[in-house]
Amino acid sequence: MKRAQAFLEAQFDQPVHIIELATHLGVSERTLREVFRDYYQLGVSKYLQLRQLHQVRRDLLFSDPDDTSVTDVLVKWGVWELGRFSGRYKQQFGELPSESLRKKGRI
Repeated sequence: MKRAQAFLEAQFDQPVHIIELATHLGVSERTLREVFRDYYQLGVSKYLQLRQLHQVRRDLLFSDPDDTSVTDVLVKWGVWELGRFSGRYKQQFGELPSESLRKKGRI
């Protein structure tokens, strides 16, 4: 897990996919899934999905809505199913991505 965490931290500003992480660590996807489930009590897919949600939120909150669109941010983070992602985002944060982008008093 330490190697996985180090790789994810090094790729902080980039999306990471399961196969990429498994390849970097030299393990099978199945092993990676088992290790994540044991360590985090959730699967690697869910972990990476939550990571992506938080990366998108950070970018939305720190972007200028006059210069950046939600689509720009989502595409940067490898999101192609915009509607589904928006639903997951709202479930996680209680607001739509567009609301985060327009939010006053950003964090």
